[in-house]
Amino acid sequence: MWTFTEDGFFSTVEDYVAGNEGGLLVRGRDVKSLERFCVKTKTPLDWIQTTPERDYPFRVSVPREVWAEYVQSTARDIDYNDFKSHCKALASYAGSEAGLTSQQLMAMGMVWAVMYGEWAERP
Repeated sequence: MWTFTEDGFFSTVEDYVAGNEGGLLVRGRDVKSLERFCVKTKTPLDWIQTTPERDYPFRVSVPREVWAEYVQSTARDIDYNDFKSHCKALASYAGSEAGLTSQQLMAMGMVWAVMYGEWAERP
């Protein structure tokens, strides 16, 4: 599952590591996104693994319920009418740890453009 939130971009999959049956692996391309996820879910920051040889160099294993509650609470907290503008406003807020970088905002815009033009035929 690919998910964009104001905290970052996540790829979440089943965790197949022995001992983590039923858990999920929340993966990210940058550590700040996972740190924001961990803070919001009260997951210890030292659970974040660094895996530079993988396509997602940062990951954290959590119980399935932690991810489900994060997605649910993030959806409940929506108070904006334009996601890209909301993320840009957070990024420009001085001293905000919630803000995405300019590079991440540009990447989100490129993803939006590709999905706008390529996901389905336009009417």
